[in-house]
Amino acid sequence: MPGACAALARRGASAVAVVTPSTHEAAVALHRSAGFTVVREKRDRARAGRA
Repeated sequence: MPGACAALARRGASAVAVVTPSTHEAAVALHRSAGFTVVREKRDRARAGRA
């Protein structure tokens, strides 16, 4: 992931957004370990078991 962020910065990006379901704990942990922070959380509109 650091390589991808560095490549984006070389192309002029000043920010990167990642959208990950909060229920995907492994992905959230990976993103946080790479230095990303939670800016906003959005609740699912479907009830559990009805998706």
